[in-house]
Amino acid sequence: MYFGSSILIAGNQDKFLRPLLPIFLGDRLQIENELVYEDLNAKKYLVTHGDFFDSVTMTKKWLVVLGDYGYDFLLHLNPIVNFLRRTFGVKKYWSLSQYVKDNVKKSVSFIDDYEKILSE
Repeated sequence: MYFGSSILIAGNQDKFLRPLLPIFLGDRLQIENELVYEDLNAKKYLVTHGDFFDSVTMTKKWLVVLGDYGYDFLLHLNPIVNFLRRTFGVKKYWSLSQYVKDNVKKSVSFIDDYEKILSE
């Protein structure tokens, strides 16, 4: 999320903010998906969250919802997993949800050439 001068560039994790921010801030904050920023040398930059270039979130909304529910489920499993780990003598906390999330992201990044699409 980028806070410029009264402009919020919202991303896919910020969707819940869209209806709430006007209630609390009124018209003092403008919410945008992207912004063209011009620097002091008149060079222009496109400022965006980048989630619009993510092929999964744009074309497979059902997968995003499924992933969200799956992640929440794994978050609830974390205490059970760590209880079992402590029972077997492993003291260090380990997050099953973070492990799965990291590996899913690595897989999607390998398949989807996100950075190339974004730079083009």
